[in-house]
Amino acid sequence: MHLLREWLVRLWATLRPQRSDQDLEAELRLHLEMEAERGIQAGGASSGAVQAAAIRAGGVAQAMEAVRDRRGLPWLTDFSRDLRYGLRGLVRDPTFSIVAIVSLALGIGANSAIFSLVDAVMLRTLPALHPQELEFLEAFGSEGGGGAPPYPCFERFRRESSAFVGMSAFATDQLRIEVDGAVEQVFGQLASDNYFTLLGVGPEVGRLMTPGDEALSPSVAVIGYGYWQRRFGGDPNVVGRIVTFRSQPFTIVGVTPRSFWGLEPGRQVDVTLPITLERQYVADADDWWFRAIARLRPGSTTDQATAQIDNIFQSYMKDRDTSGLRSRYFARMRTMPASHGSSGLRSRFGKPLYGLAIVGALVLLIACTNLGSLLLVRGAARAREFAIRLATGAGSGRLFRQLLTETGLLFVFGTAAGLAMAPAAIAVLTGFFTVGRNPILLDVSFNWKLAAVAVSVAVVAGLVTALWPALRALGTDPQATLKDSENRLAGSRRLAAVTHVLVVVQVAIAFVLLVTAVVFARTMVNLRAVDLGFSAEHVLTMSLDPMIPDGAPAERRSQFWADVLDRVRALPGVRAASLSVLTPLSGRDTNRGIDVPGFVPRDPTERIVHLNHVSEDYFRTFGIEIVRGRAFTRRDAEAAARVVMINEAAAKAYFGGRDPIGSHVRFGKSDDYEVVGVVKDYKHLSIREAAPRFGFAPLWQPLNGISRITLAVVTDRPRPLLAQGIAQEVHTVHAETLVSDVTRIEDQIDATLVSERLVSVLALGFATLALGLAAIGVYGVLSYSVAQRRAEFGIRSALGASRPSLMFGVLHGMVLEVVAGAAIGLPLAAAAARVAQGLLFGVNPDDPRQYLLSAVLLAVVVAAAAVWPVRQALSIDPAETLRRG
Repeated sequence: MHLLREWLVRLWATLRPQRSDQDLEAELRLHLEMEAERGIQAGGASSGAVQAAAIRAGGVAQAMEAVRDRRGLPWLTDFSRDLRYGLRGLVRDPTFSIVAIVSLALGIGANSAIFSLVDAVMLRTLPALHPQELEFLEAFGSEGGGGAPPYPCFERFRRESSAFVGMSAFATDQLRIEVDGAVEQVFGQLASDNYFTLLGVGPEVGRLMTPGDEALSPSVAVIGYGYWQRRFGGDPNVVGRIVTFRSQPFTIVGVTPRSFWGLEPGRQVDVTLPITLERQYVADADDWWFRAIARLRPGSTTDQATAQIDNIFQSYMKDRDTSGLRSRYFARMRTMPASHGSSGLRSRFGKPLYGLAIVGALVLLIACTNLGSLLLVRGAARAREFAIRLATGAGSGRLFRQLLTETGLLFVFGTAAGLAMAPAAIAVLTGFFTVGRNPILLDVSFNWKLAAVAVSVAVVAGLVTALWPALRALGTDPQATLKDSENRLAGSRRLAAVTHVLVVVQVAIAFVLLVTAVVFARTMVNLRAVDLGFSAEHVLTMSLDPMIPDGAPAERRSQFWADVLDRVRALPGVRAASLSVLTPLSGRDTNRGIDVPGFVPRDPTERIVHLNHVSEDYFRTFGIEIVRGRAFTRRDAEAAARVVMINEAAAKAYFGGRDPIGSHVRFGKSDDYEVVGVVKDYKHLSIREAAPRFGFAPLWQPLNGISRITLAVVTDRPRPLLAQGIAQEVHTVHAETLVSDVTRIEDQIDATLVSERLVSVLALGFATLALGLAAIGVYGVLSYSVAQRRAEFGIRSALGASRPSLMFGVLHGMVLEVVAGAAIGLPLAAAAARVAQGLLFGVNPDDPRQYLLSAVLLAVVVAAAAVWPVRQALSIDPAETLRRG
C-alpha cells in the first residue's frame, strides 16, 4: 500500500508539474529562510543571509531539479518531452512523414485485409464442438469423389460402424418457400435430425432440430441467423412462425448462432428442414444425392474408421450395377477432414490466395526496406543536430531514446492508418466474390491476430533500421562533425553501402511483383479475348418458377411459357427473348446418355452429352450461330415429331464426317429424336475448357419434368426498369410465379473469372505500390548522395565538367544498383511465374517479352524518380561552393 501511494504521488507530481514546482519552490525558500535565520543567530550579518544560505545549499534550481526527480517520474516526463519533440519533428518534415506513414499504412492495411481473407477461406475452422473430430464420408474412384452412398447404405454405416460417435446426412439446394403469403427463394438444406447435436452447435433463439424431428410430427424448420435478420428483422418471437415448402407447413423452432453458416464455406444456409422430406430418395437404394458427416469416437483412428465403412460399402455395392462408372467415382469409401467444412472453395481459391498472401508479404517487406532507407538518409542529414545536442550535454542514452520515440511515432501513425483502411480493403476484396447468379458469401471479419503478425513484422523491421542511425549518432564525434562545412552532410561509406543494398532489395522485389502483375494481366486479357461462341452483350437473365404442382397437366406449364414469351417480347426495348433450362456460364448443368446408330462408345462416359431444353429464339437471343439445318419453332410442340439439335462437338464425336441432319438419336429409353440442326460450339461451364458435347431439345418436348426455367432477354433498357416490367408481366400470367436470380450474362462471365480477376487486379495494385515505394527509395538515396557530394559536384562544375558528365556522376551508381536488383529479381520472377503456371491462360512463363516489358517499366519509374536529384546536382553554383569551402 505504501508503494502504491508513493507511485500515485509521483504520478500526480508528474502530471501537474506547475503546481508541484510552486509548492516545491515555496518549501525550499522556507528552508533557506530558516537556514538564514540560524546564520544570523550564530552571529552572521543579516544582509545577504538568504543568498549565503542558498550558496551553502548548492542553489535553488539545482535543489529543485534533484527533488523533482525524486518526487516525480522522470522517465515519464522525458517520454512526454520526446513525444512532443518527435511530433514537432514530423510536422517540420511533412514530406518524409507522409511518405513513411503512407508506406506503412498501405503495407499493413493490405496485408491485414489479405490475411483476413485467407483466414476466412482457408484457415478458419467450423464453429463446432471439437471440429478436429469431424470427418466427411464419401465414395471415390479414379476420377474423383462421388458423395455419400445411397441412403440405405448410409443407414448401415450408422448401425454397423463402431468407430464413430454419430453420423448425419445433409443436402443443400435452392428452395422455394412461402412466408406470410409471399413466395421466395432461399439457400436451404435438408439434414438429419441429429445434425446440430452431432456438430455441437447450440441455438441463438429457441431450439434446433433434435432426434425425433425426422418423423415430421410436427414438421419443424430451423432458420439461419442471417436469414432471421434479413427476413424477420431479428424478431425474437420468430419461434412458432410458419414457412411453407411444397405446400407443407413447417413451424420455425429456432435460429442457428451468428457464427454458424453451414458446412459449405461461401454459402449461408437460410433454412434447414428434416431430410426425411425426400421420402423417395431416402428409400432409393441406387441414388447418390446427399453428403454425410460423422464424428470420430475418442480412441478411434481415421484408418480404422475408413476400413469399417469401406467394408460395409463393398458389401452393399457387391450386387449393384453402376453403369460402368463405379471404378471412376464409387470404387471405395474414404474419410475426409471436415474441421474446415467442405473443400470446394479452398480447392478453387487456395493457390491464388496463398500466392496473394506471399505478394502482400513482399509489399510489406519493400515498405519496411523503403522506410529503413529513408530513416538512414534522414539520420545522416541530422548528424549536425545530433552533434550539437551531444556537445551541449545531452546524454547518449537520452538521444537514443529520442530517436526510438520518433520512429515509434511513425509506426503508431502508420499502423493506425493501415488498420483503419483494412475494413475498406476487406470490402473491396469480398466484392470480387459477390457477382453472378450464385454469389460467394464470406464472413471476412477483421482478424486481429493476423493483423498483429503483420504489424509486428513491420515494427521489428523498422526498429532494426532505426537502430542504425541511432547508434551512428551515438558514435559521432561532435567536434569532428561541427568542424564540417555548414551545408555538407556527414556520411560514410558504410552508410552508403547499406542504403545501396536496400535499394537493390527494393528493386529486386519490385521486379518480381511487376513480372507477376504482367503475366496475370496477360492472362486476364487472353481470357477476355476468348471466343465464347455466344454474345453476352445486353443479355439479362432471370429464373422463373410458376410453382405449378408436379401433377398438373403438361399443357398448363407449356401455356405459361408461351404466354410469358409473348408478353415479354411485346415490351418496349426488348429485341429478343427466350426460355431455357440452362444458360451459358450459369454454373448449372444437366446431362443424359445418348445412343447414336453406328456409334460404338469406347468408354461409357462417351455416351454422356450435356442437355438443354430451349424455346424458339434461344440461339438468336445469345447470338449462337446455326451452322447447319434449322432452329426450333413454336411448331415443335408436344404433339409434333420429336426433334433435337446438337453442337459441333457432338456432331464430330458421334457422326464423324457424316452429315447428322436427318439422323435419329435416342436418350435412354426415350422416343427417337431427329437431328434438325447443328449449332456452333460455345463455352458452357468454364471459359478455360473446350466446349463440351451438347444436345438441345425443344422446351415443348421435355425429356423430363421442368419446374424452374430461365428467361433471357436482349435489351438496351436499364436493368432495374426492365426487370420490374418483366416481373409484372410474368405475374400477370401467373401471380404465384417466383422471379429470382436477376443477373446479366456479363456478371455470369465475371463470376466464372473470380479468382483470375482477384489475382490480376491485386497483383497489378501491389506491383504499382511496390514500384512507387521503390521510386521513393531511389529518390531518397539519390537526394542524400547529391547532398553529400555537393562540394564535389560544385568543384567538378567549376573545372569545366559537362552536364552529361555530372549526370553520369549522379546516376552511374544507381544504374548499377537497379541492374543488380533486376538481375537478382529475374530468376525469382521466372520461378514465381512457373509456380503460378496453373493459374495462367495463354501465357508462357518463359516468354521473354514479359520480362522485357517489366524491365522497361521499372527503368521508366526509376528514371522518373531520379529527375529531381539530377536537377539538384546540375543546379549547384560552383562559385558559392568554392566560397564556402
